[in-house]
Amino acid sequence: MFRTEHIRSCKADVDNKGLLEKRRKPNEMVNFGKIRSKIGRVDCLDDDGFPYVGANLQSGDILIVRCAECGADHSIKLKHTKRDSVQKVVLSANDEGKNFAVVSLRQARSPCLGDKFSSMHGQKGELGPTLEAALGKGIACGGSLKYATPFSTLSVDAFTLQLHRTGDIVRSLIFMGPTFYQRLNHMAEDKVKFCNTGPFHPLTWQPVQNRKKFGGIKLGEMERDCLIAHGAAAN
Repeated sequence: MFRTEHIRSCKADVDNKGLLEKRRKPNEMVNFGKIRSKIGRVDCLDDDGFPYVGANLQSGDILIVRCAECGADHSIKLKHTKRDSVQKVVLSANDEGKNFAVVSLRQARSPCLGDKFSSMHGQKGELGPTLEAALGKGIACGGSLKYATPFSTLSVDAFTLQLHRTGDIVRSLIFMGPTFYQRLNHMAEDKVKFCNTGPFHPLTWQPVQNRKKFGGIKLGEMERDCLIAHGAAAN
Protein backbone atom coordinates (compact mmCIF):
# COMPACT_ATOMS: atom_id res chain seq x y z
CA MET A 1 0.00 0.00 0.00
CA PHE A 2 1.17 3.53 -0.86
CA ARG A 3 3.94 2.13 -3.05
CA THR A 4 5.06 4.78 -5.54
CA GLU A 5 7.49 5.12 -8.42
CA HIS A 6 9.64 8.20 -8.79
CA ILE A 7 10.62 9.24 -12.31
CA ARG A 8 13.37 11.77 -12.89
CA SER A 9 15.52 12.65 -15.88
CA CYS A 10 19.11 13.72 -16.39
CA LYS A 11 20.04 15.72 -19.48
CA ALA A 12 23.52 16.29 -20.90
CA ASP A 13 24.70 17.90 -24.12
CA VAL A 14 27.99 18.13 -25.98
CA ASP A 15 28.20 21.90 -25.59
CA ASN A 16 30.93 22.91 -23.15
CA LYS A 17 29.01 25.93 -21.85
CA GLY A 18 27.65 23.91 -18.96
CA LEU A 19 31.11 22.93 -17.72
CA LEU A 20 33.06 24.70 -15.05
CA GLU A 21 34.99 27.83 -15.96
CA LYS A 22 38.36 26.34 -15.09
CA ARG A 23 37.65 23.25 -17.22
CA ARG A 24 36.18 25.06 -20.20
CA LYS A 25 38.02 25.57 -23.46
CA PRO A 26 36.32 27.58 -26.22
CA ASN A 27 37.31 25.47 -29.20
CA GLU A 28 37.28 22.08 -27.52
CA MET A 29 34.59 19.60 -28.54
CA VAL A 30 32.94 17.31 -26.00
CA ASN A 31 31.53 14.00 -27.26
CA PHE A 32 29.70 11.01 -25.88
CA GLY A 33 31.49 7.68 -25.65
CA LYS A 34 32.64 4.99 -23.26
CA ILE A 35 36.03 5.55 -21.66
CA ARG A 36 37.78 4.41 -18.52
CA SER A 37 36.44 7.04 -16.18
CA LYS A 38 38.39 7.91 -13.04
CA ILE A 39 35.45 9.40 -11.18
CA GLY A 40 33.10 6.40 -11.16
CA ARG A 41 32.20 2.93 -12.38
CA VAL A 42 31.23 2.21 -15.99
CA ASP A 43 30.05 -1.39 -15.60
CA CYS A 44 26.45 -0.62 -16.63
CA LEU A 45 27.32 1.37 -19.77
CA ASP A 46 27.18 0.33 -23.41
CA ASP A 47 29.80 1.20 -26.00
CA ASP A 48 28.06 4.50 -26.78
CA GLY A 49 28.58 5.77 -23.22
CA PHE A 50 24.97 5.46 -22.07
CA PRO A 51 23.49 2.93 -19.63
CA TYR A 52 21.38 0.16 -21.08
CA VAL A 53 17.65 0.06 -20.33
CA GLY A 54 16.92 -1.86 -17.15
CA ALA A 55 20.34 -1.32 -15.59
CA ASN A 56 20.35 -0.90 -11.81
CA LEU A 57 22.55 2.07 -10.97
CA GLN A 58 23.97 2.68 -7.52
CA SER A 59 26.02 5.34 -5.83
CA GLY A 60 29.26 5.93 -7.71
CA ASP A 61 28.07 4.70 -11.12
CA ILE A 62 28.55 6.88 -14.18
CA LEU A 63 25.25 7.98 -15.70
CA ILE A 64 26.46 9.62 -18.93
CA VAL A 65 30.04 9.57 -20.22
CA ARG A 66 31.32 12.78 -21.81
CA CYS A 67 34.93 13.05 -22.94
CA ALA A 68 36.77 15.97 -24.48
CA GLU A 69 39.20 15.86 -27.38
CA CYS A 70 42.14 16.31 -25.03
CA GLY A 71 41.02 13.31 -22.98
CA ALA A 72 39.44 15.24 -20.10
CA ASP A 73 36.60 13.43 -18.37
CA HIS A 74 33.36 15.43 -18.05
CA SER A 75 31.10 12.52 -17.14
CA ILE A 76 27.98 12.80 -15.01
CA LYS A 77 27.91 10.58 -11.95
CA LEU A 78 24.91 9.42 -9.99
CA LYS A 79 24.49 11.15 -6.65
CA HIS A 80 25.74 9.35 -3.59
CA THR A 81 22.26 8.99 -2.08
CA LYS A 82 20.48 7.68 -5.19
CA ARG A 83 19.67 4.18 -6.41
CA ASP A 84 17.71 4.01 -9.64
CA SER A 85 17.01 1.81 -12.62
CA VAL A 86 17.21 3.08 -16.18
CA GLN A 87 13.81 3.39 -17.82
CA LYS A 88 14.61 5.12 -21.11
CA VAL A 89 17.59 6.59 -22.96
CA VAL A 90 17.04 9.22 -25.66
CA LEU A 91 19.72 10.65 -27.95
CA SER A 92 18.60 13.58 -30.10
CA ALA A 93 19.71 16.96 -31.47
CA ASN A 94 18.46 20.51 -31.11
CA ASP A 95 17.79 23.12 -33.79
CA GLU A 96 21.48 24.01 -33.98
CA GLY A 97 22.45 20.42 -34.71
CA LYS A 98 24.12 19.76 -31.36
CA ASN A 99 23.51 16.38 -29.82
CA PHE A 100 22.08 15.92 -26.36
CA ALA A 101 21.12 12.88 -24.32
CA VAL A 102 18.33 12.35 -21.79
CA VAL A 103 18.38 9.40 -19.39
CA SER A 104 15.13 8.67 -17.56
CA LEU A 105 15.49 6.96 -14.19
CA ARG A 106 12.86 5.11 -12.19
CA GLN A 107 12.90 4.23 -8.51
CA ALA A 108 10.23 2.21 -6.69
CA ARG A 109 9.73 3.25 -3.08
CA SER A 110 7.77 1.54 -0.36
CA PRO A 111 6.73 3.50 2.73
CA CYS A 112 9.30 3.52 5.52
CA LEU A 113 9.67 5.16 8.90
CA GLY A 114 9.79 8.91 8.56
CA ASP A 115 7.65 9.26 5.42
CA LYS A 116 4.80 11.73 5.69
CA PHE A 117 1.13 11.08 4.99
CA SER A 118 -1.81 13.43 5.25
CA SER A 119 -5.56 13.40 4.97
CA MET A 120 -7.49 15.93 2.92
CA HIS A 121 -7.93 18.02 6.07
CA GLY A 122 -4.24 18.31 6.96
CA GLN A 123 -4.37 16.12 10.12
CA LYS A 124 -6.60 18.66 11.85
CA GLY A 125 -9.25 17.57 14.33
CA GLU A 126 -12.06 19.47 12.63
CA LEU A 127 -15.59 18.58 11.64
CA GLY A 128 -14.52 17.70 8.11
CA PRO A 129 -12.84 14.35 8.93
CA THR A 130 -15.85 13.30 11.01
CA LEU A 131 -18.26 14.04 8.19
CA GLU A 132 -15.97 12.31 5.72
CA ALA A 133 -15.81 9.19 7.90
CA ALA A 134 -19.59 9.16 8.41
CA LEU A 135 -20.30 9.62 4.71
CA GLY A 136 -17.68 7.05 3.78
CA LYS A 137 -19.15 4.48 6.14
CA GLY A 138 -22.62 5.11 4.78
CA ILE A 139 -21.42 4.67 1.22
CA ALA A 140 -19.52 1.48 2.11
CA CYS A 141 -22.49 -0.06 3.93
CA GLY A 142 -25.10 1.06 1.42
CA GLY A 143 -23.13 0.18 -1.67
CA SER A 144 -24.05 3.36 -3.53
CA LEU A 145 -21.97 6.11 -5.11
CA LYS A 146 -22.08 9.64 -3.74
CA TYR A 147 -20.73 12.92 -5.07
CA ALA A 148 -18.30 13.85 -2.27
CA THR A 149 -16.36 16.75 -3.75
CA PRO A 150 -15.58 19.59 -1.29
CA PHE A 151 -16.52 22.16 -3.95
CA SER A 152 -20.23 21.31 -4.00
CA THR A 153 -23.00 23.65 -2.84
CA LEU A 154 -24.49 21.12 -0.40
CA SER A 155 -25.30 22.85 2.87
CA VAL A 156 -25.17 21.38 6.36
CA ASP A 157 -28.98 21.39 6.61
CA ALA A 158 -29.31 19.38 3.41
CA PHE A 159 -26.68 16.97 4.67
CA THR A 160 -28.52 16.42 7.98
CA LEU A 161 -31.72 15.59 6.11
CA GLN A 162 -29.94 12.75 4.37
CA LEU A 163 -28.84 11.21 7.67
CA HIS A 164 -32.43 10.34 8.75
CA ARG A 165 -31.84 11.31 12.37
CA THR A 166 -34.01 9.40 14.83
CA GLY A 167 -32.51 10.61 18.09
CA ASP A 168 -31.29 7.14 19.06
CA ILE A 169 -27.96 6.95 20.87
CA VAL A 170 -25.29 4.93 19.10
CA ARG A 171 -24.36 2.04 21.39
CA SER A 172 -20.64 2.31 20.88
CA LEU A 173 -17.67 3.86 22.66
CA ILE A 174 -15.79 4.68 19.47
CA PHE A 175 -16.68 5.46 15.88
CA MET A 176 -14.66 4.30 12.90
CA GLY A 177 -14.99 5.18 9.26
CA PRO A 178 -12.93 5.20 6.06
CA THR A 179 -11.07 8.39 5.16
CA PHE A 180 -8.91 9.36 2.20
CA TYR A 181 -5.16 9.56 2.83
CA GLN A 182 -2.44 10.60 0.44
CA ARG A 183 1.30 10.10 0.48
CA LEU A 184 3.30 13.30 0.45
CA ASN A 185 6.57 13.96 -1.32
CA HIS A 186 8.36 14.42 2.01
CA MET A 187 10.28 11.17 2.36
CA ALA A 188 12.98 10.17 4.78
CA GLU A 189 15.21 8.85 2.01
CA ASP A 190 15.46 12.33 0.47
CA LYS A 191 16.05 14.12 3.77
CA VAL A 192 18.44 11.77 5.55
CA LYS A 193 21.89 13.20 6.13
CA PHE A 194 24.88 11.43 7.62
CA CYS A 195 28.64 11.67 7.39
CA ASN A 196 31.69 10.60 9.36
CA THR A 197 34.42 12.86 8.04
CA GLY A 198 34.17 15.18 5.09
CA PRO A 199 35.82 18.09 3.31
CA PHE A 200 36.76 21.26 5.16
CA HIS A 201 36.80 24.87 4.05
CA PRO A 202 40.40 25.90 3.28
CA LEU A 203 40.02 29.31 4.95
CA THR A 204 38.06 28.62 8.13
CA TRP A 205 38.80 24.88 8.43
CA GLN A 206 35.14 24.31 9.15
CA PRO A 207 33.05 21.59 7.48
CA VAL A 208 31.59 22.73 4.19
CA GLN A 209 27.87 23.25 3.71
CA ASN A 210 25.45 21.36 1.49
CA ARG A 211 24.42 17.75 1.99
CA LYS A 212 25.46 16.82 -1.56
CA LYS A 213 29.08 17.68 -0.74
CA PHE A 214 29.16 15.57 2.44
CA GLY A 215 28.99 18.73 4.49
CA GLY A 216 28.74 19.02 8.24
CA ILE A 217 25.59 18.64 10.30
CA LYS A 218 24.55 21.49 12.56
CA LEU A 219 23.10 20.44 15.90
CA GLY A 220 20.71 22.77 17.69
CA GLU A 221 18.67 22.40 20.84
CA MET A 222 16.05 20.19 19.22
CA GLU A 223 18.69 17.91 17.69
CA ARG A 224 20.39 17.69 21.07
CA ASP A 225 17.11 16.67 22.70
CA CYS A 226 16.63 13.96 20.06
CA LEU A 227 20.07 12.51 20.79
CA ILE A 228 19.39 12.54 24.53
CA ALA A 229 15.99 10.88 24.10
CA HIS A 230 17.48 8.27 21.78
CA GLY A 231 20.22 7.41 24.25
CA ALA A 232 23.08 8.30 21.93
CA ALA A 233 24.40 10.87 24.40
CA ALA A 234 25.32 8.10 26.84
CA ASN A 235 27.72 6.44 24.38
